[in-house]
Amino acid sequence: VGKSGLQYVSFNCPERSYNPVASLLINTSHSSVRLLFSGMNAGEITWVPSLVAFTTYYALNVLLTGLPVPGGAFTATMLLGALFGRAVGDIVRGLGFTPTVSGVYAVVGSAAMLCGFKQMTLAVVLIVVECINDLALTPIVMLSVTVSMGVNWCINKRGHDEEQIHSKNLPFLEGDAPTSLDNLWANDLMEDLPEECVLPPEASDEEVRIALEKAPNSCAFPIIEVDTAMCIGMITRSNLQDALDVRRGVSKVKRKNS
Repeated sequence: VGKSGLQYVSFNCPERSYNPVASLLINTSHSSVRLLFSGMNAGEITWVPSLVAFTTYYALNVLLTGLPVPGGAFTATMLLGALFGRAVGDIVRGLGFTPTVSGVYAVVGSAAMLCGFKQMTLAVVLIVVECINDLALTPIVMLSVTVSMGVNWCINKRGHDEEQIHSKNLPFLEGDAPTSLDNLWANDLMEDLPEECVLPPEASDEEVRIALEKAPNSCAFPIIEVDTAMCIGMITRSNLQDALDVRRGVSKVKRKNS
């Protein structure tokens, strides 16, 4: 237990002493973030163990990123930002530039790192402010998130999760349509079909047969209202083929043979 009353880890240390690096790495992410966010433990975690823990934790995260293992990247990102922010805060305070407790820098660094990792703004502010339970730090957290988001947009087009999806070629539908589709009409996205493949609402057997023969590679056919020339729907090739088979009695023959 440190002078602030916070719990630390004693790892290969004499009695009644603690190891700051072990306290940051061996502890769970939640406990380590709580130590870094604290404003009562000034001097108990200096910039040297913070940077050592940051370098180690950063290297492990880079090497393990992308593995199909639930590693909890959310809190890990908060911890990385808090470690770096705590180190910067302790250095700045030691040089006499500011009397601000280094725990505030840990909060700012955690919010900035989490925002850059997930590309979230308001949600990050809410999460971090709720963690520290101090609304007075909301403006500085919002400023750090704004700067982080601006820098991130200049470097990355997507967040970490979306980048993993694209790099592994996973089937994923983006929230926004590509900008290349802005000047296109629905007609531009349709394949060119012969006139015989455009069916009326009530088509004869011969019309359906010709449509299937004219477009052997088409999987769907448009249904156009004759009077208004409006597309009122689409019908799949399999549905047309089944309907044609029923009219020809093919389905009955198959049932008898089976």
